[in-house]
Amino acid sequence: MAKTPPLPKPGRTESSSGAGPMYYARDGTPLGDDMLEWAEHWEDNRVDETTVGNWWISTVYLGLNHQWDPLGPPLIFETMIFPVTDDGTPSMSERWMDRYSTEEQAVAGHASVVALVEAGELPYHRRRRDG
Repeated sequence: MAKTPPLPKPGRTESSSGAGPMYYARDGTPLGDDMLEWAEHWEDNRVDETTVGNWWISTVYLGLNHQWDPLGPPLIFETMIFPVTDDGTPSMSERWMDRYSTEEQAVAGHASVVALVEAGELPYHRRRRDG
């Protein structure tokens, strides 16, 4: 019977996928295993947010590497689209998501998604082609 690999420990320096460090500063600098330092960077994590009709588009700095490809760049920013509920608040049931390596990419990605939603073209879930 094959042995089950050990569970990762909190504060580990590598992402669970082995795709580089786990924590990154907003400027892309690796933070190693210092979760408290990462949390300090994360306090102001909003990049942009826009409401278009019944959709709320949110782009944030994650600081936590979401890259699953060990050869790909760290993915530490994220744009998501959420439906707006009848009372005007965003539902936490996201409809679309994309991730980015840099804040510049995240800002451009947010603007691109806003333009698509304004044009009535809600993007579909997709995997990143470039990382």
